[in-house]
Amino acid sequence: MAAAMSDDPQPVTTVTDGVQRMSMNDNTASYVKMNHDQGKETMENMLKRNNAAINDLTACAKALKEIRRLSEDLKTISAIVQCEGLLPKLEAILTKCKDQQLQIEAAWILANVAASPCTLHTKMVVDLGVIPTLLSLVKAPSSVAELKHTCLDVLSNIAGDSAKYRDILFDAGCVNDIMTLYQQRNISDDNFTWMLRAFCSHIKPPPKWDHVKDIVPVMVRTAASTFSSDKSIGFAVAAIYDLCWSHEEEICKQLTKDGKVSEFVKLIEHKTMVVRQEMITVWAHLMTTKDDTFVELAIKHGLLNSLVKTLHSSIETRMVLMCIANITASEKQIQAAIDCKGLVQSVIMVADVKKDPKIQMEAVVVLLNICLYGDANQVKTLMFYGAAFVLHAYVNEFAHCLVPHPNVADSERALLRMKNLSIGIADQKEIL
Repeated sequence: MAAAMSDDPQPVTTVTDGVQRMSMNDNTASYVKMNHDQGKETMENMLKRNNAAINDLTACAKALKEIRRLSEDLKTISAIVQCEGLLPKLEAILTKCKDQQLQIEAAWILANVAASPCTLHTKMVVDLGVIPTLLSLVKAPSSVAELKHTCLDVLSNIAGDSAKYRDILFDAGCVNDIMTLYQQRNISDDNFTWMLRAFCSHIKPPPKWDHVKDIVPVMVRTAASTFSSDKSIGFAVAAIYDLCWSHEEEICKQLTKDGKVSEFVKLIEHKTMVVRQEMITVWAHLMTTKDDTFVELAIKHGLLNSLVKTLHSSIETRMVLMCIANITASEKQIQAAIDCKGLVQSVIMVADVKKDPKIQMEAVVVLLNICLYGDANQVKTLMFYGAAFVLHAYVNEFAHCLVPHPNVADSERALLRMKNLSIGIADQKEIL
């Protein structure tokens, strides 16, 4: 994770178990290559020399800085953790050393080790027993802001590794420490959002609501703000994406309370592809809410229109259809779907394309929701656009499979209802 060092490094994210963790990069790869090309040292020899130099008080600062620069390239982490005695020395510096600049360098190295995609590397940091030490340094009034920041970097990377570590740090008040340092303006907006995002990981079991209830409002406001950077928006949306799998009702309430529904709908069309993809999934989960008022509010602010726009162009077509299906699962919202320009025609078009059976199935689910739970006029609208032909083809394609295909029986029921309605229409014309 980034610490405000004089080298002005740039943060680099790594993904492990669906969680972004952060290490630092100040062109370390080119630094190592330069030394190698000039015939100075191999990376392993550099580690050994600097590991030995840590024992010399006059050479310790320079040695730590060189090791820290090496640690900023994730490819070197394995060599660092295998360097005999190095990690315990870093722990000793944090615990016993009074020089805060040396502590910052030691913590920074551990932050980069904990950012490794290999969970074993994170465990090696935890097994040093550094968590209580890091927490103490964060809470100590005598610690400079940069040291507190770097210690929180380590703890955030640890929290992003597993539910066990995450919950330990929740209970230790680590999130409150992050918020306090941010309120003192000692953490940038981007780093603040990233640190909190690390505690929202979609690792089973998910975090308890009591643990994340103070994080969600921050993420909602950050994602919805026009003043947030794209990086902060990305971290905030990623956090909400992870939390919506288990806390969708609470997120709905927060969006309503903060008046941010409209802004969240607009994120479906955000310029960043990852944000668009994650927001479609977020809305698919939010539309499972039992709160019809929230669904109506989302529709009022253009949710269905945004979904239709992305239906054909998005690689998340299936999730878009799932979101529409969740909306039409409520009888109260079927007319809104019917009234949304182009929605019915688009869904029927997707259902008629047989390129991807999973996408086709989701489109059929939308049609079935309307056919089976809508009123007669709503079903007649589907018939007008050719839904009967699509459902009939769907039944013919999958009815005779050895393994019963989902929705075939419901499709047959829907076709029967359409048939009865068409007979009724014919009888009515004869009477007229």
